[in-house]
Amino acid sequence: MAGFLDLSLELRNQIYEYFLYEPLEPKSQGSITIYAGFVRYHLPNRPIRHLLQVNRQIYSEIKDLSGHLHAASQLVYELDTTFYHGRPYFSLEWHRFPALHPIINAININVDLRLREPRDMIESRIPSEQELDQLLGPNGFAKQLFNYISILLRTLVHLQSQADPAFRLLFAEAININLRRPTAPCIRPPSNSIERTEPERRPINIEEATRLLTTMRETLNATVKTFKAYDSRECDKLLPLIQIGALRFMTGGVVLGEGCNLVLVGKSDFRWLVYPENTR
Repeated sequence: MAGFLDLSLELRNQIYEYFLYEPLEPKSQGSITIYAGFVRYHLPNRPIRHLLQVNRQIYSEIKDLSGHLHAASQLVYELDTTFYHGRPYFSLEWHRFPALHPIINAININVDLRLREPRDMIESRIPSEQELDQLLGPNGFAKQLFNYISILLRTLVHLQSQADPAFRLLFAEAININLRRPTAPCIRPPSNSIERTEPERRPINIEEATRLLTTMRETLNATVKTFKAYDSRECDKLLPLIQIGALRFMTGGVVLGEGCNLVLVGKSDFRWLVYPENTR
């Protein structure tokens, strides 16, 4: 029986493309704590990740094909993260994860906020405003979001290092954090039905949405202002180097804030790169 590498390169590329372009079936995953095992387990595209570890030739061929995706600006990851007013966890749902590659065109993270979320379908108590303030504060959604981003980037490094011991750089050209208009459950008249169903949700009114989105953006801005500086001349000490070209905060696809050149130092310490004048 012929082995996989006995097939023509053209046919092998068709097999690789089948996995690379396979559409994702959105599946929401919830978690109270964010840890590497959870992030790794729920990354999509497992078949292509396993192929990367078969041998050097297959790794090289997939890397070349992934490079073509990057050159065409198609190496874009996209996922939704949802935070719940009144519930102690967040959820994520992947929509696009084409391939592993040292250079990523963009990581698009949509942030949803679900307001006034009942504890469960039986207990209809509406969470308090204090709980919402905690969620939107510096130790709430923003901290969880950046913890997730740091673990995601380190997970991508770990997977590529397994396939290539010489792997030294992961560069995300942009990470775009898009804040969506929050939603709230629709108020319906009491029903005599015994069956409990998840309440329908709809976007909140413009005035409340503007106020909450402004608060969320200000919290994100305050969070990134706590990131310290890092001398660009010290980057060779970071192995592997994890760098972000641009970090953008958006609402409705409109960029409302942007910072350039971040590195990840340690497990979750983001730093802004500074370039001494004589090195430019």
